[in-house]
Amino acid sequence: MEKRPEMDKKDVIPVDKTGLEYGKWKTGAAFPVSVGVCRLDSHQNAFNLHWHDGPELSVVLEGRMEYLVNDKRYVLETGDCVFVNSGAMHAGRTLDAAPCRYLVVSFLTSVIGGATEGAFAETYFGGVMDAGGLPSLVFCAGEGDAAAYCHAVFEACKGRGDGWELSVKSSLCLLWGALYREAKRCNPESPEHSASVARIKKAIRYMNENYAAKLTLEDIAAACNLSKSEFCRSFKRITRRTAFDFLMDLRIRKSLRLLEQDGVSVTETALASGFSGSSYYTEIFRRYMNCTPREYLRQKRGGR
Repeated sequence: MEKRPEMDKKDVIPVDKTGLEYGKWKTGAAFPVSVGVCRLDSHQNAFNLHWHDGPELSVVLEGRMEYLVNDKRYVLETGDCVFVNSGAMHAGRTLDAAPCRYLVVSFLTSVIGGATEGAFAETYFGGVMDAGGLPSLVFCAGEGDAAAYCHAVFEACKGRGDGWELSVKSSLCLLWGALYREAKRCNPESPEHSASVARIKKAIRYMNENYAAKLTLEDIAAACNLSKSEFCRSFKRITRRTAFDFLMDLRIRKSLRLLEQDGVSVTETALASGFSGSSYYTEIFRRYMNCTPREYLRQKRGGR
């Protein structure tokens, strides 16, 4: 039986005010590799659109999940592996109302020798690292060795044995070889499509920076130089959600850390998160979290 990785974490993915994930490189700036196992369940059933520097791979360990990269939708089964390129928007949620566990490996290509300059970089990294041309790849269970290399990186990082960085570097080189060969078979996205994705990322940055303000769709559309109607169509086409739905979900998820603080009321949390009052906040909270704010707090505090 396959040994399941440990190090579960259930926190909401931390992003800065632009939508870029931060706090990624916990093994140190000199060796930018981050690994972990995440869990989505009834308590935290999704992670919202975000992006980050450097590529990331996820391997489904248990359950099924819907995974969105820019405007591509994948249904991932146990054993499937998805590659998300640097700068590509991605989000995910559980399917079938069942828990889902997945292994995540993130890194900067500088950790692989020769990745940043010269003929080696041009040959093996240039095409793959163009997030606009190749935002994602999927390896189905049993297809290639990408998932096995991710497991090898995880085990080396977790064990921290003598020379563990060399083991990680070796596995990442083999992993990148698999990505390079698969990328050569794929057709890149058009410049027009890449430009459309860039505008939506700009809108998401704007919402992350201003979610607590009284935003209108006109405000958000203007931030990415689109008319309201064109923005709404483009946002829905790429993210498969309406901009209003995304904003409400974003406000709820941003409100969680404040809500969990002792001495902060539901009303204070609502007003600080862009809602007009506690009643509307509770209504929207129930829609996205399947419980009221007070029920959520009781669950977090173990029923106390």
